[in-house]
Amino acid sequence: MTQNGPDSEEESSDSDSESESSSSDSDDDEITDASPAKAGVIERISLKNFMCHDSFELELGPQINFIIGRNGSGKSAILTGISVGLGAKASDTNRGTSIKSFIKDGKSTARVTIVFLNEGPEAYRPEEFGKRIIIERKLQRIGGNTYAIRSHSGRTISTKKATLDEILYKFSITIDNPLAFLSQDKAREFLMNTSDEQKYSLFMSGAFITNIIDNFGRTSKNIAEINSKIVQAQHYRKACKDSYNEIASIYNRHKKSDYLRNKLQMLYGKILWYNVTTIEKKVNSYEEQAISLKEEIKSADDKIVECNEFIENAPEEIAVLEKDLTDKELSLDDLSEKHSKTNDTRQDAKNTSSQLLEECKENAKVIQSLQEKIETRTKDIEKEQRKIDEINGGSREKLRLEYDELSAEIQNIEEQLTGIKRTIEITKSSANPNMDSHKSTLKDRMSQLESLQKRRQDSQRAQKDRYFAWGREMSNVIQRIRSTNTWHKLPIGPLGADVEVKSEYSKWSALINTVLNRMLDSFIVCDEHDRRLLESILAHYSMKKTIIVRKFESFDFSNGKVSGHPTFVDMITCKNEEVLRALVDSMNIEKLVISDKNESPSSILNERNVMSVFTLSTVNSGTRYGKAGDTIRMDPVYYSKDIVKLAVTGADELHDVVSLISEEKLQIDILQKRLREMQSHHQNEIVNLEKKKNEFNEVIRRKKRKLDEIESKINEEGDLSNIEKYKSEIEAHKDQIKTREGVIEALTEDLESRNEILKKLKESVKELKVQLTEATAARDRAKKNLHDYEVELSTNKDNRVSYLSEKKKIETQLEKTNAKIEEGNNKLQQLIDEAEKKCRREEVTITSNDTQDSIRDEYALVQTQVKEAEKQIGKPFEEIQNDLIEAKERQRLAEESLKNLSRTYKSLDSDLKIRFNFVHTTILSSVEQASRTFENCMALRGFKGSLSFDHGERKLTLLAQTKSDDKQREVTSLSGGEKSFAQISLLLSIWKVMDSKIRGLDEFDVFMDSVNRSISIKLLLNELRQYPKSQNIFITPQDIAVVGDLNSSDVKIHKMSDPRKDT
Repeated sequence: MTQNGPDSEEESSDSDSESESSSSDSDDDEITDASPAKAGVIERISLKNFMCHDSFELELGPQINFIIGRNGSGKSAILTGISVGLGAKASDTNRGTSIKSFIKDGKSTARVTIVFLNEGPEAYRPEEFGKRIIIERKLQRIGGNTYAIRSHSGRTISTKKATLDEILYKFSITIDNPLAFLSQDKAREFLMNTSDEQKYSLFMSGAFITNIIDNFGRTSKNIAEINSKIVQAQHYRKACKDSYNEIASIYNRHKKSDYLRNKLQMLYGKILWYNVTTIEKKVNSYEEQAISLKEEIKSADDKIVECNEFIENAPEEIAVLEKDLTDKELSLDDLSEKHSKTNDTRQDAKNTSSQLLEECKENAKVIQSLQEKIETRTKDIEKEQRKIDEINGGSREKLRLEYDELSAEIQNIEEQLTGIKRTIEITKSSANPNMDSHKSTLKDRMSQLESLQKRRQDSQRAQKDRYFAWGREMSNVIQRIRSTNTWHKLPIGPLGADVEVKSEYSKWSALINTVLNRMLDSFIVCDEHDRRLLESILAHYSMKKTIIVRKFESFDFSNGKVSGHPTFVDMITCKNEEVLRALVDSMNIEKLVISDKNESPSSILNERNVMSVFTLSTVNSGTRYGKAGDTIRMDPVYYSKDIVKLAVTGADELHDVVSLISEEKLQIDILQKRLREMQSHHQNEIVNLEKKKNEFNEVIRRKKRKLDEIESKINEEGDLSNIEKYKSEIEAHKDQIKTREGVIEALTEDLESRNEILKKLKESVKELKVQLTEATAARDRAKKNLHDYEVELSTNKDNRVSYLSEKKKIETQLEKTNAKIEEGNNKLQQLIDEAEKKCRREEVTITSNDTQDSIRDEYALVQTQVKEAEKQIGKPFEEIQNDLIEAKERQRLAEESLKNLSRTYKSLDSDLKIRFNFVHTTILSSVEQASRTFENCMALRGFKGSLSFDHGERKLTLLAQTKSDDKQREVTSLSGGEKSFAQISLLLSIWKVMDSKIRGLDEFDVFMDSVNRSISIKLLLNELRQYPKSQNIFITPQDIAVVGDLNSSDVKIHKMSDPRKDT
């Protein structure tokens, strides 16, 4: 969200001596005094309206500072504030491209104030500044940014950046060194993503060797160029001298008659006055054309006014027509819903009548069955009576034996029957897990179908109202926003209305809608005034939406975008670029990746800039993969059941929903069929068991009946109890018949009543259908009226555009004509002035026979005569005069240029020899110091480390040997924490030779675990205590309380307040 501003052109002056600081000082010289520096370190920094800070002040320790706090607390703004306050350009901070972008939203100015200590022998002009130097940089949205350099008492000493550069040079503060102040992004890139070539470049730049070598190369090139120029200058000087002598000789011999020259001058004046006459005629013609064009413009203005009047009245007329259409559509929806409900009620009534009729038939069947049973029992009574009358004279002993055998068979069958009954009870009572699972799934599917049907209804309404997804009143809100004229800038929103998923990613729409749901419901305004105004409009319609206040400005997010995988940015199209920038700024959609291939999401998470990876799971959900430290998190994303809040056409959404409903109904039918099959199978199993039970009961009854017959024969008398039992059964059956007949009578009455209701419902459905047809026709008429008016409005707009275009063309033509008139008048005046220099107008006579050609011919004749007179010399006298003056000046300049080049050559050649020796010594010293420091740092971790320089290939390779290694290997093969530790060691090695009094590092431990973080902090403390005169600032979101040795006087820990949560 930054842009180039005036401050981006600020440049600090280069100084060879700055890059040639004494990097070869020995370690012993650096640690002779362990007390902190009294000059050139920051005592306090104050930020006002800067980035996220309203008013912030921090006192820093003179040596080692740790600034800790949660993300969003404004830690990184401190380093950025120091860099900007000391003159850095916006691009140097890696936080934007314009200094103005650091001003807090809603504010017009920002201030960064930095207080330096200025005591002791290293103090800068202490007699003028005192014990403190106060640097204040003021940033402004309008106008230039300013500096104020004040003394301890607050008196302004200077407002020039050159004074600030002089102070920084005095204190050895290298604000433009890429490794002096590592921002959050630069630190992450340095710790994890630098190649050997980048390490070499950073080392050479950090140690100022690159600047020295560049200066040396430029000086060598300049010397060669100067030497070549000296040779050229010598030749040129000789040529100039020869030319002057030759022209002087010609001038001295030059003589001629004045008569021909005067005549030639008069003819030249006549040519000029003839041209004046010609231009005057053209100007008059253009003036007449301008008058005609003005009349045409007035005619076009009248037509434009008529179109504007129609267009201005259009919103009110369209609002009336739209309201009429909305009312008729709502009426049609109500009638449609009423017709549907009435039709459903009628169908229910038909089903109820059918059930009643079936019940009547069922009762009739039962009565018939009972009558058949009565006939059977009557026959049984007659049979029993015959048995009583018969006398059986068979052997009783044989009958008893048969009786005992039959009793044993009955007992055996009854035992089997008991087992079957137990099986039936178990089968009926036991739950079927598979069937329960299908019932649960069917219930969920039915619930999903109900949601989809509601969504279909919403989609149908969304076809008529593109803002329906955001509430019934949203269309009124949008209309109210557009009709309000007091906006500083027209709000944008709801954002989802401007976001469309590309067709090739349509299957991801539900997931995108769910992930971005909060933002899709939001509005964007440019300032607090517009936010309050929009909030009042929403409150009027009882709506509460998120309102984002942000500047409507572009920024480049390509550096943070994931490459090689499709992101949310690639999947959507935003009609308004501000919507895309808001989604990038608030949701980091350029870092949200999708994966529907075989590549593992966890491997994608390890790639640069990736924040989250999304995959599709089921029709109702997806999965989000994220990284917390070294742990991969996998969270389900359940899709929102509401209508999609994206800029899809109602027809597309409705088509998708209808497809989903069809699919859901198909799945429900399949589940119901399976459930019926399972229920049928379960019921058949019970029926088969019941059938088997009845068969056993029938066998037992037959055998018991035979047993009774045998017993009767044994006792030689009939059993009257059976006859009585059969008679009782007959009476019971008759009672049931009466009951059933009463039920049939009641059902018949209820059926007649239901049929009457059904008849009325049928009439209601028919009447509603007629009303529905009339409402549809009324809706179509209202839609046609609106369409016809919109066509007429469009025609007027097109006509207005056409008239405006025609007017613009005429105005352009008028401008060109006026320009030609102005140009003609200017040219006319120039020609008059030029002609009067030759002669007065009355001195020449221009006849009607004169033409440009005739005058030119006469002029050419006289000119030929003049040339004949000058033939002996070869050039006109005036030309010879001018040539002589120019030749003399060229000779003087050639002499002066040769002297300057010779003097510069001698100076640069002497300086180059001195610089060559210095470059060689500086590189050797810096490499040796850095290598020794890197070895010492790696030893603290228990590793054997070394720096491998390849100056030919311009590579710097970090090598390390752990306790388990046989030999050294490249640091890139170490773990993430160990690799970060090695990079920290490299940074300290570069700092060793960098000679910068103040250094800053943001989120140095972002890729470390707790063990490597503790060791790295101890390493920093151990190494930086060797430079007690330097000031170091480290920023981390981690808690470093567990690290020992932080209570020392040279260490100061600053804890930032937690970020404020806006509601």
